[in-house]
Amino acid sequence: MFWYLNIATNNLSGEVPSLSSIPSLSDLEINDNDFSGPFLSLSTNPLLQFFLINNNRFSGQIPDFSATPLLQNLLAHNNDFSSTVFPALFDLNNITNIMLSGNVNLKGTLPAVFFSPSLLALVIEGCKLTGPLPTNITSPLESFYLAGNFFTSFIPSLPPTIIDVSLAYNQFSGSIPDSFFSNTPNLNSFDVRHNDIGGSIPTSLSYLTNLVDLKLDLNNFSGVISSDISTWPIFAANDTNNTILFGNLWACPLPDIVREHSDEDPGHAYSCAG
Repeated sequence: MFWYLNIATNNLSGEVPSLSSIPSLSDLEINDNDFSGPFLSLSTNPLLQFFLINNNRFSGQIPDFSATPLLQNLLAHNNDFSSTVFPALFDLNNITNIMLSGNVNLKGTLPAVFFSPSLLALVIEGCKLTGPLPTNITSPLESFYLAGNFFTSFIPSLPPTIIDVSLAYNQFSGSIPDSFFSNTPNLNSFDVRHNDIGGSIPTSLSYLTNLVDLKLDLNNFSGVISSDISTWPIFAANDTNNTILFGNLWACPLPDIVREHSDEDPGHAYSCAG
């Protein structure tokens, strides 16, 4: 019984033939080659768990994974897929990692609800996804990377398991509720720069003892930044200049520590109003 195929990192090229003759295949690792063309159907590979085809030149439609209920890892980033993302992908019970970044013409929207009970990492950056984010994320997500797309609307509540969030360079608007971070105790990084988010800085950020990377720059945040911000864990302990708030509409005066802890972009200097 043939279940494992690993020919990764071999500078192989051409099109990949049909996998219909190996229905027992569980682990396919052909990443880091120069394969091209469309990827054929997986309808006869119900035992597939690992699908690693990243860093090739596959094009056309992403395979339909509705016939692969055991799939755990989907790594198809840095290819040339240009189809839409299949909604059925987010209904797979065993999927833990979905990585599709770098398919610059990949289109589509995300489902309104994430039911995937095992999904830990969703990484789809630098594509052409549109629409709002799911309003109900029940998956135990830890990594949520969707930067460089065309998402709109507001940023919804995130699950308490979340660790890293990258939603920069989209078209998000609205505000972030003051209590937004009360339910994310493990948050390590939060990057929403280059959007259109307004409102004041959420005071629930002060609860986050693990946060070391906060990027809110180049949005429409406004209001007073309280002087007690210096007691927040990210300012009290972080000396890596990864707390960046410039390019917003803060009210004067700005606490000195905000400038001291940030690499100020010469083209977007800190300013305040009032």
